[in-house]
Amino acid sequence: MSAKSAKWKRENAFYLSDKGRIALNKKCLSCTNDCKQSRKCVLIVCPEFNKKE
Repeated sequence: MSAKSAKWKRENAFYLSDKGRIALNKKCLSCTNDCKQSRKCVLIVCPEFNKKE
């Protein structure tokens, strides 16, 4: 696997876990939409999630 550039790390810092990998919210893992959110988010704003409730 290639090393990530500094620009990539700055752009994706909100999504990175302690190990440097992208960590998504549990509810976003099985979703097919492009609105993926970080594991750090508390509030989910997703049309699919709102339909299920």
